[in-house]
Amino acid sequence: MAKKSKKKKRVELSDQGFESGSAALFESLSLPDERSESAPAPLPSPSAQSQRATRPLLAPLGPQRALKLQVSSKGRGGKTVTSLKTLSSSSSEERARLAQAIAKGLGCRAWLEEEWLCLQGDQRERLRAWVAAQP
Repeated sequence: MAKKSKKKKRVELSDQGFESGSAALFESLSLPDERSESAPAPLPSPSAQSQRATRPLLAPLGPQRALKLQVSSKGRGGKTVTSLKTLSSSSSEERARLAQAIAKGLGCRAWLEEEWLCLQGDQRERLRAWVAAQP
């Protein structure tokens, strides 16, 4: 059985109601002019910035930086996952910041599962070296 070929329909726009060029589009959007003087966006408060800067990156690991690691593949489709226990007293923002830094430093995926920070693959030795190298 032969397939029917679909013909492309060509739609031509008449000049009625349409102006050529993108200038008409920008005029119709009525966006504020970039050159107009407007109030700058408010900056974050200095206290919030200093508070974020004073907390060390590895604060969710505790003052002694004790690494409680667990490597498992059960229930994950045979994929190996390294889990790192974080302090329950640390905030979720601190844990997310630590996960992002570890993911960038080790070049692997990192995500949070309750109080555990999970890393894709067996990252025990690399994680120990990365934590030791941090100030």
